[in-house]
Amino acid sequence: MDAKWKSTMGMVMGVLAIPLAGLLVYGMYIVMTYKPPPKPFLPKIDTFRADGKPKDSEDPKTKKAAKKTGEPQVWDVELIWEVENTDDITIDNGVGKVEPKGTKHVEIDKDTTFIMKAKNSTGEVTYKLDVQVTPVPAQDD
Repeated sequence: MDAKWKSTMGMVMGVLAIPLAGLLVYGMYIVMTYKPPPKPFLPKIDTFRADGKPKDSEDPKTKKAAKKTGEPQVWDVELIWEVENTDDITIDNGVGKVEPKGTKHVEIDKDTTFIMKAKNSTGEVTYKLDVQVTPVPAQDD
C-alpha cells in the first residue's frame, strides 16, 4: 500500500472513530440507566356505598304505613362509587357496566348484595356491598 492510501485510510478511520466512540458511550449510558416502565397498579375501589329509603313508606292521606307489617317493602337505593386504575367496571344485580365514577338508582324489596368488579391489565378487584331492607314497622291503629 502506498503512503497516500495509508494516510487517507487513517484519516477516514479517525473521522469515523469519534462518532463510533460517541455512539458506544451513549449506548452504554442508555443500557446502564434504562428503567422499565412501572407496572400498573391494581384497580382501587375508593368508594362503593348505598343510600336508600323506603319507597312510598307512608300513605299521604293517613300518614300511616302504606303496607301491612311483614309485607315486602320496596326501597329506593342510590349506589355510589368511585374507582381508580381501571379499564372495566361492572356491578351485578342488573346494573351492568359502569364508568369509574358514578351513581345508579335501583329499587329492591329484599336484602341484596351488589358485587363490583374492577379490572385492568394487572388484575381484578372485587367488592361486595350488602344492602339490607328493614321490615315495615308495626302500625299503631
